[in-house]
Amino acid sequence: MNQSAAPHVSRRWPWILFVVLLACLGAWWWAGESDEGAGPAVSRYAGPVPVRVVEAEQGTFAVESSAIGTVTSLATVQVRAKVDGELKEILFEEGQMVKAGEVQSLCCGPLNRPSRF
Repeated sequence: MNQSAAPHVSRRWPWILFVVLLACLGAWWWAGESDEGAGPAVSRYAGPVPVRVVEAEQGTFAVESSAIGTVTSLATVQVRAKVDGELKEILFEEGQMVKAGEVQSLCCGPLNRPSRF
């Protein structure tokens, strides 16, 4: 009776090993999915993040949620100015009509040279 039990147990080991390996892979994938505090969030899918530009409008934004936990974004974007330097002067008033090509501001670039925009 002892001899018949041994082959039955030895056939289980590959399946047990397979299940343990599958659990380890699942835990590794899950740990990679939620790296809290590891810096800026990076999308799992490499490549550029699509960004749209729309006109700003004033209104209410009612979103209510009652939950306990942490909210993290899937991706982050960094918005940078096209011009380096310090804004020295704005040459128009809010709401004023401006023409194409008209100088609207004065900046000092990285070499402290004045630039007109």
